[in-house]
Amino acid sequence: MNKFTQLSIAFLSFTLAACGHANGADSADTSSQPALATPGTPATAVSALAYANQIRQQYGLQQMTTDPVLSAVAQVHAEDMLNRHYFDHGTPEGQSPFDRMTNAGLRYNNAAENIAMGVNTPAEVFQMWLNSPAHRRNLLNNVYGRQGIGYAGGYWVHDFAN
Repeated sequence: MNKFTQLSIAFLSFTLAACGHANGADSADTSSQPALATPGTPATAVSALAYANQIRQQYGLQQMTTDPVLSAVAQVHAEDMLNRHYFDHGTPEGQSPFDRMTNAGLRYNNAAENIAMGVNTPAEVFQMWLNSPAHRRNLLNNVYGRQGIGYAGGYWVHDFAN
């Protein structure tokens, strides 16, 4: 392996990205739900949902409910990045996280997405997100009451909405 490849691998090992969005869409009903698995959600993602709420609790914030639509959107995006070998909020076709949420029927006023790759446990990914101002802002933003997390082969997607 040459030096350029080694540097590229090192850089990609701990890659992060965050984005947020507000729109005028109406909020969907948000009934209180614990962090439970939705069909197709890997156990790693389920434990990450609970981990997110533990972190928020430490900061005196409301718990987020697990939204099955957000979970499905996040899982599909994590799998897509893994399968098509890219790392971005937007798909290669240019579809944003908010496009994916809206296309899945999700209604929201505000939404955000954190992504990461190269780590395999909730503790690792949340430590990375807490150390990044933009990711931390999304995770600790009390405007968000719903969440969904997807995980596939080291690719993480954490979607938020109100």
